[in-house]
Amino acid sequence: MNPFMESLRIEPTEFTPLINYDLENHSIEISGFSRPEDVRRFYQKFFDWIEENQSEIIISNKSTTTLKINFELIYFNSASSKCLLDMVILLKSYIQEN
Repeated sequence: MNPFMESLRIEPTEFTPLINYDLENHSIEISGFSRPEDVRRFYQKFFDWIEENQSEIIISNKSTTTLKINFELIYFNSASSKCLLDMVILLKSYIQEN
């Protein structure tokens, strides 16, 4: 793993969830409320980070058999559900490619 690559952490607000991608433990936590005014803009931070670090994520996940995704959402709106599904599909495609 690239020693300069940092895990992703987006702090929660009243309307947005915590998103924590822990590279060392190969886990993603998404918790809290997900009802941002502009859902795509909020989740784009995650998608941009994944895209920028795709090769490192694939390499780091080869050393383990599991990428753990933990959803602890109290509430999420329908627009958030689409972004969350897109997130899982994207991560699954990276794993299946390699």
